[in-house]
Amino acid sequence: MKDAVLSEQPPLDPVNLIVRRRIRPGREAEFEALLAEAIDRLSRLPGHRGTGVIRPTPGEREYTLLARFDTVTSAANWELSPERAEWLSRVEPLVDGQVRFERQPGLEF
Repeated sequence: MKDAVLSEQPPLDPVNLIVRRRIRPGREAEFEALLAEAIDRLSRLPGHRGTGVIRPTPGEREYTLLARFDTVTSAANWELSPERAEWLSRVEPLVDGQVRFERQPGLEF
């Protein structure tokens, strides 16, 4: 009976979303506030498995956000959400240059 329940579970296809943004000089505090908001929003999503931030070293301005999800579908739900679109519209004026976005399979990243 126990094996039957396990076999009915859909397989996990974990994925990491990695986003790198250079922040305009003097806008770091604003970005940090929005970053905290994003982390809070992400923490409440079904399928979210954690968020990490790599802050820039002195003299640099690039932030890296890593969001881990249990499935590609969970990640896509965030990517296509109105909440994310609204958040991005507020972040856009703070970004200097092109945003780099990657999807990496697995939770081991």
